[in-house]
Amino acid sequence: MTVQEINSNQIAVKETRRLYYLDHLRVTLTLLVVAHHASQAYAPLSGSWPISNPTKSEVLDPFQAVNAAFFMGLFFLIAAYFVPGALERKGIGAFVKARFIRLGIPALFFAVFIFAPIAYFSMGSQLNLAEFVTRLYQDGWQNLYNHLWFLLHLLLYSVVYVLWRLITKRFNLRTPTDRKIPWHAILLIFVVIFILFSWIVRTRYTINQWVPLLFLIPAEMFHLPQYVSMFVLGLLAFRFKALDRLPTSVGLIWLGIGVISAGWFYVDFLSDDSFMMSVQISGKNFGSLVWSTWEALVCVGLGVGLLTLYREWINKKAGRLMRAITRAQYGTYIIHLLVVLGVQAGLASFPLPPFGKFVIATIIAAMLSFGISHLLLKIPGLSKII
Repeated sequence: MTVQEINSNQIAVKETRRLYYLDHLRVTLTLLVVAHHASQAYAPLSGSWPISNPTKSEVLDPFQAVNAAFFMGLFFLIAAYFVPGALERKGIGAFVKARFIRLGIPALFFAVFIFAPIAYFSMGSQLNLAEFVTRLYQDGWQNLYNHLWFLLHLLLYSVVYVLWRLITKRFNLRTPTDRKIPWHAILLIFVVIFILFSWIVRTRYTINQWVPLLFLIPAEMFHLPQYVSMFVLGLLAFRFKALDRLPTSVGLIWLGIGVISAGWFYVDFLSDDSFMMSVQISGKNFGSLVWSTWEALVCVGLGVGLLTLYREWINKKAGRLMRAITRAQYGTYIIHLLVVLGVQAGLASFPLPPFGKFVIATIIAAMLSFGISHLLLKIPGLSKII
């Protein structure tokens, strides 16, 4: 069965053209992910991490908080934007197969052959298989997949979208491109829904609490509303051609909202009497609502704003080097964690300030990750996966 058989009045497929600015933005976000993980060894509040520098840099704590508030959500938005078109072109069977190959195989390979052995030996005891699996399940499988939870979530959301299209096949999904859209009002409504969704979930779950979603997929429930909301926003952006139609002025206003919200957090956090560090970020309380509101403003503001900024000013066809970097972006995301840990371990004995180590680790890890990914793409057959 193909999508054409599902609904004769389908949403319009995006015309065939390369959206260069989305390529550039994904590369930027991937670099930010590398930097985020590079900062884990040097940030005071980064939590458990295999490499821990004896001295820390306080400025990296707000850096991590702001990153967590938007960058994975923006990844989900961009990924979702291409889902309807891919489904239209390939049909259900080919689309789902391609998703499993592209997302499922890398996640399973790393889980079985790399992360599972590391997790087993890091537990420090000789567990039998049942005890080991039970321990992984209790931790929400996070140690089995680590950063590749993103691939599993994207696979799950894509399958849910296919099911939704099947269920709603009787409805008219034509794209209403001829009507005027109240952009600010729609984005404000979305922010309010985002806030309420986040606050409700956080009445039960706190940050860095991982659970096995649907018994199989690691999920940090604290940030799950962000990921789901931004994925849905990406689907809506495709339907309403929002990435093309959103006025530059609207996008820049929301960019300002995001930058101001993020900048205020830096100023507040580094002050002697930080308000955001004094509130409870989860539970049925005012502090949790404040944190959810701040995150929604940062996520939607920077998400919409960066998309607009890159569309208007960073939307040129890349040269040979940038095309190679763009092609290696997905592989870089997959392998970068191991590279980051290796670089952090190599810098451990150097007498450098923690922020300096962070900068060096980010640069070296990014260069090595993109370089290794580029070489891996030359292996026959692997380019179909990464």
